[in-house]
Amino acid sequence: MAALGSSFTVGFGQPNVGNTSSTDPYETWRQDATVGLVFGLTLGLVTGLLSGLMISMTDPFIERSFETGLTSGLVFGFICVFAISPASHTLASAAFLSMRQHTPWRLMRFLEDARSRHVLRAVGPVYQFRHAKLQDRLTRHDRSQRPSEHAIR
Repeated sequence: MAALGSSFTVGFGQPNVGNTSSTDPYETWRQDATVGLVFGLTLGLVTGLLSGLMISMTDPFIERSFETGLTSGLVFGFICVFAISPASHTLASAAFLSMRQHTPWRLMRFLEDARSRHVLRAVGPVYQFRHAKLQDRLTRHDRSQRPSEHAIR
């Protein structure tokens, strides 16, 4: 059963395995999210079915043992999605940056909008500033806003 779940995840979770064309960062993020979700839900479903089956075989008097096993397996699957998927790490980082640095909540859409306005460019799965002068100016502006070491003491 576990082998069937693993082969299902590998077979259907990677839609562009043979595709050698470069993808943009947003498409890469979406593919990572899809693979992580399919992997986590499949793993959770298989784990839940097996644990529900084992619980019901060991103690047939436990009511709803199969439902309990399936529910715990799906919860385990969602935890795996967030632990394994790079897309969930990106989502957590975007939420953190939004709370601490006031970046937009939908960071990937914001970056795609900046790319469509030719402020950023996509090089493989990475965003880069299109103009080096803009990057240098933003770096200088960031340094000028930081308090100096002498002002802190």
